Amino acid sequence: MAGITSGQTVLDVGCGTGNLTMAAKARTGPDGEVHGNDAAPEMVRQAERKAAEQQLDIHYETALIEDIPYPGGTFDVILSSLMLHHLPKDLKRKGVAEISRVLKPGGRFFAVDIDPPLMNNLRTVEEAMHANDFRQMRRGRMRFRTLWIPIHYLTGTTVTH
Repeated sequence: MAGITSGQTVLDVGCGTGNLTMAAKARTGPDGEVHGNDAAPEMVRQAERKAAEQQLDIHYETALIEDIPYPGGTFDVILSSLMLHHLPKDLKRKGVAEISRVLKPGGRFFAVDIDPPLMNNLRTVEEAMHANDFRQMRRGRMRFRTLWIPIHYLTGTTVTH
């Protein structure tokens, strides 16, 4: 759904244990470059272990969304899955500004997250995207259920920078 293709440079912000990051690497192939960062060092260690077990060339690091340690215009695609709702509004705004900074012109930001009606999670993200010159924003709903996480629906947002 994120439109990742062979040879692209991808960042998974809030990568957790790296499942989405590894899926991105499968899409970029050997010519692509994939990075994952997370605020929790224990998540980064698990992601590194899993990538090493599968012999995947992925660079993981401990980093915050409001201080992404890459130069401007580095990534073709930035992913975020089930992370944004954990952030207070001010960090969402700072994080989107950082995502905008490290995206290449024409790059895409693909976010999947919960958005309960009273939370306005993605509304804050969308406002920050408008403030940082994102365009061609699309928002839609997806059905998702598991036995261990009480999430009944997710909202995905794809934007072009």
